[in-house]
Amino acid sequence: MEASSEIELHPGAEYHLILGGTGSTGYVWECGIIGPPDVILVRETLQEAPPDTGRLQNFSVNHTYIIEALGPGKAEARFVFRRPWEKDTSPLQVNSIRVNVLS
Repeated sequence: MEASSEIELHPGAEYHLILGGTGSTGYVWECGIIGPPDVILVRETLQEAPPDTGRLQNFSVNHTYIIEALGPGKAEARFVFRRPWEKDTSPLQVNSIRVNVLS
C-alpha cells in the first residue's frame, strides 16, 4: 500500500508524522530523503514501551518522525515499512511526503 501527501512549511517549522508499528513481526520503518540535503531534515523519536509485567507482550511501538524545514526548496521524505532481511520483497507499506519549503 502506498500513500502520499504534500505539505508546505517555512524554514524552522516542523511537521510530525506518526507511523504505527506491528510489534514483534520484524517490520521496521526506513526513511530516506529525495532531493537537496539543505531543504529538510528528518529525525525519529520512539514511544516508550509499557512497564514489564513479567508476561510476554506483543506491544506495537509508534514511530514519530519529525520533518524540519531547513531552507527554501522541494524535497520528499519517503518512509518504507519492510523487513530488512527481505530484500527482494515489496514493502508492506510506503508513505511519501512531498515538502515545499517556502522562503
